[in-house]
Amino acid sequence: DAPTGIAVVIVGAEDSTNSIVVVPGANAELTAADVEDASAIFDGASVLLCQMEVPPETTLRALELAREKNCLSVLNTAPVPPGGVPEALIRAADVVCPNEVELAELAGVPGESTKTLEGALAAARVLLDRGAGTVLATLGGDGALLVEADAAVH
Repeated sequence: DAPTGIAVVIVGAEDSTNSIVVVPGANAELTAADVEDASAIFDGASVLLCQMEVPPETTLRALELAREKNCLSVLNTAPVPPGGVPEALIRAADVVCPNEVELAELAGVPGESTKTLEGALAAARVLLDRGAGTVLATLGGDGALLVEADAAVH
């Protein structure tokens, strides 16, 4: 019994960068027990897409169940919460999907560094070192960068 959550994306007029304003509402009330109660939904599922608008422990349980059911899991790291994305989530997701700003924040590098392909690749490799299996970074007008341990595709 909570109000509906909402997220609004604000896009800059001059440079097309975006900011996300989140009012969690009912999203903040979702628990790991709720995910557990709905676990039958994973039967036969092929992909789980998560984001950071629900409590991290809730997202972690969903990622764990996806792995148990051989369901590919994708963690969109938006919006990155204060303090960053917990390590357990990065390790539990099959694919971690940050945008270029989030990629820099999660890798602990200056924001400008991920604006080049080389910088984005280096930051993605930091996430691989932290336990991400695959990183799919969205780079705005520059497309996307898929990075795995032995390959990178832009």
